[in-house]
Amino acid sequence: MDILPTRDKNFLFSYFKSVPSKEKQGLKFFVSDMSNTFKSVKNRFFKTSIHIVDRYHFIRQVSWDLENVWKRIQKDISSKLRKYFKRSRCLLTKPASKLTSEKAKKVSLMLGFSEDLKLHIG
Repeated sequence: MDILPTRDKNFLFSYFKSVPSKEKQGLKFFVSDMSNTFKSVKNRFFKTSIHIVDRYHFIRQVSWDLENVWKRIQKDISSKLRKYFKRSRCLLTKPASKLTSEKAKKVSLMLGFSEDLKLHIG
């Protein structure tokens, strides 16, 4: 394992060029965050490896996408519904198995207002 001083694309390309081809070909998994730099490194030097995005960055991206959909929906609904949505937002990120039947009904109601939200949650 090496700890590199920078994430700069040129540096990483130079570094991985110096790694023997046999060693690069033997790599089964390439684990990284979601940056385009690491995607480029993977595609250039580790073509046969499976790219695994670390859990933190994957969940963060999903959360950001849900947040954007959430904000967009709230712009198009009445103020009364907007308040209801704001108070019930945490229900959308809970596992269905952890919801009471009453809370599951609330989630169903919210999903009924937007096909886009349904796609992001579903």
